[in-house]
Amino acid sequence: MTTSNRELKRASPPERYRAISHHRLRQAQEELERGDLAQASEKIWGATVSIIKAVAQQRGWNHHAHNYLQNAAFFLTHAIGRDDLHLAFLSAEDLHSNYYEHQLPRHIIEVRLGIAQAFVEELSEVLDDPQREFIPDSPDQETLLRSLTRQVRLSHGPEFTAEELADLPPVEP
Repeated sequence: MTTSNRELKRASPPERYRAISHHRLRQAQEELERGDLAQASEKIWGATVSIIKAVAQQRGWNHHAHNYLQNAAFFLTHAIGRDDLHLAFLSAEDLHSNYYEHQLPRHIIEVRLGIAQAFVEELSEVLDDPQREFIPDSPDQETLLRSLTRQVRLSHGPEFTAEELADLPPVEP
């Protein structure tokens, strides 16, 4: 998926996040080819987070803090019947740590890039089906969904509803 800057600026926030996700995957591959494992790790994390943000934005869910991203990833992967995909999120989250710690070898990062690519493709399909309903099937799932849809207060500003968050300035890749 190649998107020009002009197209990206006109795209909806979910589509911008999707484009950023694909862009980060390409950057991760380039960083691996250059041998910069820390940057490759962080780009994979960024791609994973961006596709979660795309679906969350589309659904009006909170996604502006790490805990919301974790909740959205868990809720989404369970709701689509792919609990195994939550492991892809955790794998990418571990790569985020690797950016700072530099402990993972190249072959593990390469494998995790493939896992992240599959994760992005799977959630892109969810993004392509905006009418798909996600119905909690347990009290824990209801709690997660409530946390994703309630009004939030950012630590540095006023309270925003999910709808108001959608009107914030666009993200750039």
